[in-house]
Amino acid sequence: MRRHWRRWALPGLVLALVGCGGIGGQIGPVDLGLVSSGVELFAAAATKIERDDEVNIGRAVAARLLAQYGAWHEPTLRQYVNLVGQTLVQGVGRGDLTYHFTILNHDMVNAFSTPGGYIFITRGALRQMRDEAELAGVLAHEIAHVNQRHVLTEIENRYFLRKAGEAATQALGTYGGSGGAVTMAALQAGGPAFSQIADFATEVIFRGYGRTQEIEADKVGAEYAYRAGYHPEGLVSFLEASLARSQRNEEAVSTGLMRTHPIHAERIGELRAHIRATLPGFEGSPRLGDRYLQWTRGRI
Repeated sequence: MRRHWRRWALPGLVLALVGCGGIGGQIGPVDLGLVSSGVELFAAAATKIERDDEVNIGRAVAARLLAQYGAWHEPTLRQYVNLVGQTLVQGVGRGDLTYHFTILNHDMVNAFSTPGGYIFITRGALRQMRDEAELAGVLAHEIAHVNQRHVLTEIENRYFLRKAGEAATQALGTYGGSGGAVTMAALQAGGPAFSQIADFATEVIFRGYGRTQEIEADKVGAEYAYRAGYHPEGLVSFLEASLARSQRNEEAVSTGLMRTHPIHAERIGELRAHIRATLPGFEGSPRLGDRYLQWTRGRI
């Protein structure tokens, strides 16, 4: 009975969100000074990145993405992508984050997410999609990257530990003291420190995650879409279309979704098997192809 309620409620939930104002593709005020001036980030190398620092890092990376690609400002399409995204996070969003959904003005087939809840999808990806379930699947995949802290883990486990050690060594003679206090003093004193961290986060996003992180985002994202009432194989069909496209066009491999989302038959098969083993009754979930065409026709 509960599952049937989700199927019925989905269209109403999306329509109800129209009156909520939404994000509408905005990423909020971007303090470009943050990118170069530095901020307080970490008390010691072993400290996890806190929420406020996560948002600051994500905002700086978002500014870089917008500077490189630009945003697509068609108002109806922006509203639609935002409504689908906000529908997803109603049930799976972190309570300490505000999620923002933005369309990038680029023909490549791709989607990105930054720490702090900034989600981007390209016009090229929207053109390839055939229904709302595919849109929900891709956005849910990116939300999963945020919620699972994939970029932050890369910073904590690779960049920060290395740089914190270097900073602590350099600071011994300048600031005195030892351990976490020295690391913090060095990071606060170094103006470029924050910008370097944001640069590293941007590099992680463009280079792509490892297979383990991608598979995790696939599976968690499919569960997110299912919980919101969408057909969870929307991501599967989108990945299949992207794989077929890349096989026909070498340019798609080097510049599109294949570069930052390693698509292969094994990954698609693993996701499909996970869905069929863990998400009962999904076959009747809506794909909403007609509604997708209604919102996107002539706007992409």
